Amino acid sequence: KNFINLSKVPLKTKQKKGILVLKESAKDIAVINTVEQNAFKHHEEKDKIIIETPDLTAICKVDERKLISSNEKLGCELTFTPRGPVTYWGEEKYKKCQITEGTQVSGIETLSNVQGRMNVGGEEIEIDGKGLFERVWIGSLNFLEIRMVDWIYANFDQLYTFICHVESNASDGRPFHFETGTVYIMLGDDYLPAKKIEVMPEEWAYLEAAYRFIPIRQRVKVETDKGDLDMETALSMYPQMIEDPQRIENLTINNITGWNALFYDAPITIEGKFTYKDGKTVELTNGRGINEILRIVPL
Repeated sequence: KNFINLSKVPLKTKQKKGILVLKESAKDIAVINTVEQNAFKHHEEKDKIIIETPDLTAICKVDERKLISSNEKLGCELTFTPRGPVTYWGEEKYKKCQITEGTQVSGIETLSNVQGRMNVGGEEIEIDGKGLFERVWIGSLNFLEIRMVDWIYANFDQLYTFICHVESNASDGRPFHFETGTVYIMLGDDYLPAKKIEVMPEEWAYLEAAYRFIPIRQRVKVETDKGDLDMETALSMYPQMIEDPQRIENLTINNITGWNALFYDAPITIEGKFTYKDGKTVELTNGRGINEILRIVPL
């Protein structure tokens, strides 16, 4: 599938019988196209790899990645240039990460400057900001072992980070834990693999489309060998659904019948600081990113 989403309206909420409820944005755009297997093409040239599907092309070089959408509803031509060293799942290139007992993933996360344009229903929009170019490949997948995923990237003026925190169940019902991530601080060229990650919800709101409460503010702590990154994230726009919310009432896993699956991207603003072990702090500004959240829980 190809997913091309656009959010451009700040988050709005309402009080309903004493409950904070998220208001869906009528101006958000989501384009989801299913692609036939024989329509996926790729080839290598001297200095780049080109991946093509209907409506969407990626051109990947060592120091530049380009995404081109020819979709009439939501087109774009965006160029991603790395802000610094790339970050790897499992801290090393080609590392096979055991995300759950039955899921193995490798990946590269490139925190980037992004320039280009978007065409939204005929309206041209210039883009000059920060983002992320991700390449992930999945060796094996057991989706229903997952219970909680918080995948987060954050761009600040002084620092960038990618983290992934996963809680799952093994086939016999025992808990299975995985986490990975990197913090890169420009001043000092500090490339710091995450040693421990904590993600703690602090405020919730009701998402009517899923009949579920979701976190709209979270506290995140990333421990490294040189110090700790402390962040507070706030949902800044209406969540972008990666899959429609699902109720699977007749599914039984580990002797529990009835499950709910929720999988979405949450655009976030972020405040934070990095504190070195000697007490020196780096105050962080202009924090923006995405918190991708996956929850598979009993009804």
